[in-house]
Amino acid sequence: MTRGFVTSLVVALLLAAGPARAGEAERACIAGPVAADLAAKVAFQDGMRDLMAAARPDLADLITLNRDLQVALVEARAVRLTWLALEDPDRLRPLSADGTPWRGFAWDEADEAALRAADPRYLTLGTRAEALATRSDGHPDWPALRDYMRSSLRNDPGFRDLMRDLVKPVQDMDDAMRACLME
Repeated sequence: MTRGFVTSLVVALLLAAGPARAGEAERACIAGPVAADLAAKVAFQDGMRDLMAAARPDLADLITLNRDLQVALVEARAVRLTWLALEDPDRLRPLSADGTPWRGFAWDEADEAALRAADPRYLTLGTRAEALATRSDGHPDWPALRDYMRSSLRNDPGFRDLMRDLVKPVQDMDDAMRACLME
């Protein structure tokens, strides 16, 4: 998926017409931060793919497959976060001044079923993520990729740069979400 499509998907969900609900203000407030967070995470996954494929071109197919899976999972999480902000924003409110439940909010089968019923794009995204996970998990090159990641990737300066570059967008998301959700 392209970044343009990802951004369009999130913006469409955020701006979808519908009756006013308790979470309208929260959804409107988090629209920008969620889109920026998603873009940063997609850029991180793109950078990881490029870094690893350059070092291990023999694993490029699996690396790209894993990148696509991670992006699908990040996109799905952004959609869930946006939906939850509209449907039940109290579940996203910090438990303390430094709490960040929007990173690990509770999500159960009832939530999943409700969102899949409400948004066919989310259903499509979920189906894509499941298919990618199946292909990735069953890929014969996983042992070699896992070994590379354990033995070499963590010591790669490019990896450290990617991780460092992700810190500010994560902090920006935390700050924006806290501002949107604190009462």
